[in-house]
Amino acid sequence: MLQTSRNARRTIELRHLRYFVAVAEELHFGRAAARLNIVQPALTAQIKALEAILGVELLARSKRHVELTEAGREFLKESHSAIAQVEAAVDTAVDIGRGAAGSIRIGYGANAAITGMISTSIRRFKGEWPGVSLSLKEMPSGSVQDALIAGEVDIGYAVATDVRIKGVNSKRIGQWPWMLALADDHLLSGQDAISVAQILTESFAVYAEADGRSTTVGVMSSIPDMRRGLSTGQAM
Repeated sequence: MLQTSRNARRTIELRHLRYFVAVAEELHFGRAAARLNIVQPALTAQIKALEAILGVELLARSKRHVELTEAGREFLKESHSAIAQVEAAVDTAVDIGRGAAGSIRIGYGANAAITGMISTSIRRFKGEWPGVSLSLKEMPSGSVQDALIAGEVDIGYAVATDVRIKGVNSKRIGQWPWMLALADDHLLSGQDAISVAQILTESFAVYAEADGRSTTVGVMSSIPDMRRGLSTGQAM
């Protein structure tokens, strides 16, 4: 009996379930055949083949009447569940294939967060792709490229460089000047612009990830298709 059950699982196809569900819901072979857009003799043959595979009668039928057996009623419940699972699997695969589902790992330097770029781009991305989950990891800007190459993140926001890395797509998405905060009574206070040379002898606190002139933030991705969302200028 166990071997027969295993053989049945290997032999039954999705079409058998769809044919059976149609007959079980219509309780009429003619209407079920029309619903499935096949001829009635072919449908009858498929139901008989299904019952032969299972070794049980699913439908009790006479010339004028069709009804489900006890085994048929239980098999109908499981058939609905099986078809739903297959359809869900198909939908999930299609969604992932077109980028509407799945997950994205994002690495970013603090500069990208300070400018508000991360929160803005994520808001827009989630509005367009609500089925995609995002995980964020802050790291030094210099480590973002390494994380991309190692496959630890899928998208990275970092201070841009002119170095091209094989397997990584990059796009410059913004540039922000350095801002200097001074006390009201400081000698340089009140000037519209201050050069680096003017503050070389000063003691000051700064987030040290820039090039000394301006903070240029870029976005990189190890997944080319992701450029439609988070890693393109449209998301910024």
